[in-house]
Amino acid sequence: MSTPPHQPGRSSDPVVKKHVKFMAVHYVEVHRPRALAQLQAYAAIEPFARRAAVVGGGHLPDGVTLHDHQRRIPVPPNAFPDALPQCSERLGSLAPHLAAAETFERLHSMIRRATSGEFDIRGIGDLSVYDFAQRLGHPRLLPQEVYLHTGAAVGARHLATVMGRDPWEGTIPMKELPKVWQKRLDAADVEDVLCHFKDALRQLAEHHVPVYGKSCGCPGGPAANGYDVP
Repeated sequence: MSTPPHQPGRSSDPVVKKHVKFMAVHYVEVHRPRALAQLQAYAAIEPFARRAAVVGGGHLPDGVTLHDHQRRIPVPPNAFPDALPQCSERLGSLAPHLAAAETFERLHSMIRRATSGEFDIRGIGDLSVYDFAQRLGHPRLLPQEVYLHTGAAVGARHLATVMGRDPWEGTIPMKELPKVWQKRLDAADVEDVLCHFKDALRQLAEHHVPVYGKSCGCPGGPAANGYDVP
């Protein structure tokens, strides 16, 4: 027997529709260019084996500075000092196989297997696996569904409540998202939006008008960047 939805859907509520659209518009105009610029910088690293080693090491394209998402891995209390060096070596050695992947889903699966199971690298979780697949796949291999982990999973739970449906597990098919997101965003965008706006989605789920503040990651929040939502 299927589990009933949490509550009647509110996705047709004008206030909800306005804020859901705002999240998409604001992301496309403010956040997407920076995200794409970073992915393009990874794509410029040659040869591919060096790119795999830099990505596996959790570094920004400069090959030295750790990416924000991976900074917590080698730092106490989540102390796994060998995780990123091991991952760098592992992905670098698998570069020919990773480069031959034909879909994002296949690349993601290969990286997951390379860092878990018998090759378990403690400290490398779902967020890093997704990050590494995105940085190695772009622009040839792009996710076709929305992968849920950490902040994106939190945002997705709140969105499911707003839509009055059961929570998603693992991934979200694009066709199940609000139509304005389907029209304006791709799957990678949505993963970012769910994370950026998880607090705003929580407020919508709790029947409050979102107060964005700095929750989307912009200096000063959306209003300071000219995107005010009455």
